[in-house]
Amino acid sequence: MTIHETMTYDEYTELPGLRHSTLKRIEVSPLNLRRHVQEETSSMALGSAVHCAVLEPDRFDDEFVMWGGTRRGKAWDAFADEHSDKTILTAREMDQVERIMAAVRGNEEAVRLIDAGRTEVSYTWEDGRHRLIEGGDTVSLQRKARADIVTPQKDPKYNVLADLKTARDVTPDGFAKACASMLYHAQMADYADGLARNGVLVSQAMIIAVQNCEPYDCVVYDVTDLLARGRYIVNEWLTRYCDAYNSRQWHGIQGGYGAIRLELPPWADGPIMRSNGEVVEVE
Repeated sequence: MTIHETMTYDEYTELPGLRHSTLKRIEVSPLNLRRHVQEETSSMALGSAVHCAVLEPDRFDDEFVMWGGTRRGKAWDAFADEHSDKTILTAREMDQVERIMAAVRGNEEAVRLIDAGRTEVSYTWEDGRHRLIEGGDTVSLQRKARADIVTPQKDPKYNVLADLKTARDVTPDGFAKACASMLYHAQMADYADGLARNGVLVSQAMIIAVQNCEPYDCVVYDVTDLLARGRYIVNEWLTRYCDAYNSRQWHGIQGGYGAIRLELPPWADGPIMRSNGEVVEVE
C-alpha cells in the first residue's frame, strides 16, 4: 500500500495492479476485459488535455502543443517531428480546453476543492477480500488508482474525494443519466476504498461536471449517497474477475451457456401499423 503524490501518468501506468478502467470492462464480459485494446481517440486526447490544464497546469506546456494549420504537407510533417513527444491539439481543441478551464475556475466550490487539495494522486493497495491463485498459492489481488483530487476536511482525518468529468449535459437530470450509464459512482466508490486501504478516509465524494460545449457551465455534484450502490457494483466485478482469472475461463457475453433470448426494446415492441393505416397488435 503506497501513495505517490508526484508521479506522472506514464509512471502510474507502469505500476503493477488492476485499475478501475480495466476492471470496468468486465461489465460486458470477462472476454471484453481480457482482450480489450484501448485506442487513443481525439476525445480521449482532449480529456487528457483538460485534466492536465485544470489539475496540473504547470505540466501543460510540456505535454501539449497546438497546431492551427492543415495536418498535411512539409510544414506539418516538420512540426509533428519537432513535437513528437507531445500531444498535438487543433486550434478548436485548444479553445475548448481554455473555455473548460475557465468554467471550472469560475465555480467557487470547484476552485476550493482543487486549490486546497492534492491532485492526480496515484496509489496502490492489496484487496484481501478477493484472492487470486498463482502457482498453487493464493495471493491478494493487487489494485491501483489515480484520483483526480483529494481535499482534506476541517478535521484532517477526513477527506473529500473529487473527480473531474466533462459532459454535454450537466443539468441534474442529464448528468444523473450520464452517471448511471458510465457508472461514475462505481469508480468513486472504488477510489474511496483504495484510499481507505492507505489510511486516507473519505467522508464525501464530489464530481466536478463541466460542460464541453456552449455555454460551458460547471456544476459540482455531491455523490456521497451513491457510493454504497457503487461499492456493490465494484464487488460484483471483482468477484467475476477473480472467478475468470482463477478458472482461466474468460467467457464472452454468452458466458458458456445456451442461446440468449433476444427481446426488442420497449419502443420497438408496440403495435405495428400496416401500409393502409390499420394498427395490429402482435402477441
